[in-house]
Amino acid sequence: MKPIININGTHPDDLASTYGMATDALRTAIRLLCDIAPHPRDYPTVQEWSASNLDHARLVVALAGVRDKVEAAEVHIHDQILDGKK
Repeated sequence: MKPIININGTHPDDLASTYGMATDALRTAIRLLCDIAPHPRDYPTVQEWSASNLDHARLVVALAGVRDKVEAAEVHIHDQILDGKK
């Protein structure tokens, strides 16, 4: 559920800032996770390396899904702020 800006809620600038920082942190986490992709030299067999690659890819996809939801909420907040200034 995306936050709805209202008079009794969190200040819009605080919401936008916090969601923006969360989005940036998730982007960084994804980049760092990609940097630690499994390397064949770290796995005794091709099967273990292959299984690790699959698991790693699933983690990246899952984290990207979280990033997408947080970023959509951030955009929603910014849209509400812009609509309020019209």
